[in-house]
Amino acid sequence: MTISKNLGVPVDQQDYVSGVYTQKWVDKLIEEKKIQNRAELPFIWRDEHCDPMNWHYQPSNYGVAGATLDGRPTMMLWEETEGVKKDNNIGRAVFNETTEVNRLVDDIQERGISPREGSLVYFDVDTNRTVNGTHRRRASDILGIAGWMMQGVRFDNELARIRFASLSNARDEGLPHNNSSKEDVMNSVHLVLEELAKVRPIDKKDIIREVKSLGYHLSESCRDSIRDILDADLIKSGRFESARVLVDHNNATIERVLGLTPIDEESSSVLDEDDDRDPWITDYYENDDEICLIVNVKNFQQRVGSILSAHTKAKEAGKPLHFLYCVPVLKAGKESLLSKRQKFFSTFLKGLEDDILTCSNTQLNDRARLQFAWNHPDAKHRAMPQDTKNEDKITLIYVPNREFN
Repeated sequence: MTISKNLGVPVDQQDYVSGVYTQKWVDKLIEEKKIQNRAELPFIWRDEHCDPMNWHYQPSNYGVAGATLDGRPTMMLWEETEGVKKDNNIGRAVFNETTEVNRLVDDIQERGISPREGSLVYFDVDTNRTVNGTHRRRASDILGIAGWMMQGVRFDNELARIRFASLSNARDEGLPHNNSSKEDVMNSVHLVLEELAKVRPIDKKDIIREVKSLGYHLSESCRDSIRDILDADLIKSGRFESARVLVDHNNATIERVLGLTPIDEESSSVLDEDDDRDPWITDYYENDDEICLIVNVKNFQQRVGSILSAHTKAKEAGKPLHFLYCVPVLKAGKESLLSKRQKFFSTFLKGLEDDILTCSNTQLNDRARLQFAWNHPDAKHRAMPQDTKNEDKITLIYVPNREFN
């Protein structure tokens, strides 16, 4: 049942690894009137579960600076600690009590609990509040398990507590475990950014670093989505002071910042319903009678197919094609933001026009270029605001398309 005493452990720790420790735990349960005798231990939580030396899980601070393990693992009653409240669970954005707890209960009833595979519950030694283990606490209530093997942690600051809570929910273990989800990681990173913003301006690099660290178990595409959502939030909300003057965009951040189609069904727009919006969005982008396309100039060549498809659609309908675009700004250089915006028309679109006209043996002149839907006199193109100091976050930027519109 318990590990042998013959382990070369110092005398003052013998009771920690011997049956004496288990007996102390049983005596405690009897004293608390949880059971009347040893035989009444729950069939799924027996003597071996009460001895810390039987648990193969190695407690860890998950590499979090400012998080320090305090003491050794110890058996504790659930009621000796305070559980995480639903509205203050920094490790979880959503707590699916019914589904996940029932799944855990069913698995424990079927397979039992193996100390060789299960993990410990962490608790904050200063607040006596558990940092994780909410599902196990609820399952234990149902199954009559009075406590769990726990490990104390001491946190130097709130930042360490947030990071630790997130990482302690992303791991492999024998019991069914609901790893931190996309929403959980996004919530944790957001909380980290709030803490960082109290002492210094934050930047996209902070977002990338925290998403990579706290979301290491997620797919790359999922991490990219979290990054885009939080970056758009940083740009639009104004809640955090940004270290950036010029900001890069992609299609996803454009949509979120401007309150267009959400990035995914699980993520709402940064904008509230009563936020101001540039009239162009309603008059053109959200107008079913108009044809619009978002273009990230950084990926212009990859967007040529979409540009030509939108052009064909507009020509068939006898309508102009309106562009909403952004330009790459993060590379060092002396070129102005205005110059980069103008080059979308004078270099990128002009080059595309030249290729098409040359292939059709058409002269390269303005009259021939009028055939392109984006050069229609009624086309209304707009650039994204990317200068955080000199442009507001809502008003789209008009840049002339050569002599056409």
